[in-house]
Amino acid sequence: MPALPTEVLHEILLILPTPFQRAKMTRVCRRFNDIAAPILYRDINLGTLERARRCCDTLLDGPPAHADYVRSFVIFPIYSCRRDHPNDMINYSRLSQALRIMPRLGHLHLWIPAEDDRLFWNFDSLDIPNLRRFGINQPGFRSEAILSKFLARHAALTHLEIIRPFKLLEIDPKFAAKVRLPQLQSYRGSATYFMRLVVAKGCLTHAEFWDIPGETDLHGLFVYLSAAMNPNVPFSLKLLSDVLTVELLLALSRWLPNIQTLELGPFTGLAFSVYHWERHLVKVLEPLKHLIVFNISSGCNVHNNRTVYRPWLQELASVREWGECCPSLKVSRIHDREWVRAEDGAWITL
Repeated sequence: MPALPTEVLHEILLILPTPFQRAKMTRVCRRFNDIAAPILYRDINLGTLERARRCCDTLLDGPPAHADYVRSFVIFPIYSCRRDHPNDMINYSRLSQALRIMPRLGHLHLWIPAEDDRLFWNFDSLDIPNLRRFGINQPGFRSEAILSKFLARHAALTHLEIIRPFKLLEIDPKFAAKVRLPQLQSYRGSATYFMRLVVAKGCLTHAEFWDIPGETDLHGLFVYLSAAMNPNVPFSLKLLSDVLTVELLLALSRWLPNIQTLELGPFTGLAFSVYHWERHLVKVLEPLKHLIVFNISSGCNVHNNRTVYRPWLQELASVREWGECCPSLKVSRIHDREWVRAEDGAWITL
């Protein structure tokens, strides 16, 4: 294997399934280290805060070239953190120092449970010139201004994800400071935080709102989306909310007629009471001339803590009706059952 050309070794290391195997390759010899290190540090995805702490120490105390290799840095704890446990804590100052020595970082996601907003205190002067994708939990009131200034310094962002902390009442977007992100193409997360952004007309092509609180002005949200998107470019939208009504969905189809992918569902994952207005979906889908994919979490109900699925014949009747009013529709998923339109026009389930 050492006799293989560098290009071949590079391709072999790329297909190694885990970073632990790539790390072992850096210890084989100097040549292997020169090939494996850029691959190992290019995309860093950390599933625990303990690993995040150790990774920051490695980047700060190791060779400077390692930080220069980093293009993507993601901290996404896969379990609930206990703030009183030493392994579930991270030094935010060290994290900020590590981010400052990554000159080529373009993708940063920090899903760190920070109830006291300590994470944001180190963002006040943080500047990452090449940052294009950014995601973080929405801060509390005290740190709101710090995040706004951070986003203002990174106006070239194309992808933004701001997750609304559960049961946190957000600031009314009418009274909050605006943040200019003229090149934003994709947004995921808080609906009311999105309404604070100033996006250039025609840039936005994708939006996902995972939790829409009852006090949100959804009609205003659709108008805002319409102003940020190009009516001639396909658009994808995902709405997870417990407050959807027929009137709001009709407003959606009126303001966003060029949607190509539409997904509707509840945020809580419990019973989604759409049976009473499901027959009105024909009126909603009819104006959507470009719709290709339509997914809705209405295929089940919850009764006595037990999930009850609808008969597939009822679902088939629904997708047939939707397909007749929307000829462009090709794929539809009702709860966890996916339907696809065949070449002869018949709907089949996968």
